[in-house]
Amino acid sequence: MFPTVKNILCATDLAAESNKELEWAISEASRHSAQLHVVYVEQVSRGVGKMMGNYMGDEELKKMRHEGFKFLQKNLQAQVDKALENMKQYNVELSAPSICSVREGYTPEEITKYAQEFDVECLVIGTRTRNHSALGRFFLGSTAQNILQLSTRPVMVIPL
Repeated sequence: MFPTVKNILCATDLAAESNKELEWAISEASRHSAQLHVVYVEQVSRGVGKMMGNYMGDEELKKMRHEGFKFLQKNLQAQVDKALENMKQYNVELSAPSICSVREGYTPEEITKYAQEFDVECLVIGTRTRNHSALGRFFLGSTAQNILQLSTRPVMVIPL
C-alpha cells in the first residue's frame, strides 16, 4: 500500500528557474489531492544584522525588516500564482489553496523544520550544478545536499 500524501512542500529561492520545481510540486499535489506548501527562506547573517543595527534605530530596523518580508511574501505568492496559471493548460489544478510562507534562518534547517511542523510527507527541491564537468554534475547544490542530509522525509530533487 502506498503512503497517503496530504502535504507537499516546495522549497524555492524565488529565481525564475524555480518555476520548474514549483510546477512539479503542483503536479504532485494535484495528483495526490494534497495541500501544497511553498516556502522561501531568507538567510540574513547575524553580522549584517548587527551592522545594520549600528546605523539604524531598533524601530527603523524592525520596520525595514517587516516591509522586506511583506515584499518577499508578495513575490512568492505571485510566483505561485503564475505557476498555477501555467499548469491549467495541462488541466492540473490544486484541490485546496496553496500556503506560502517566508521564513528566516539557515535554509536547510528551516525547510526541514517546516516539513516536520506541518507533517509534510514529501519535499520538492531544485538544484543547480555549479559547472558542467562530470565531477560537477556528481554533486548537488549545497542547499539541496544539506536538505537531503537533514530530512527524515522523502525528497524529490528537480534539476534546474
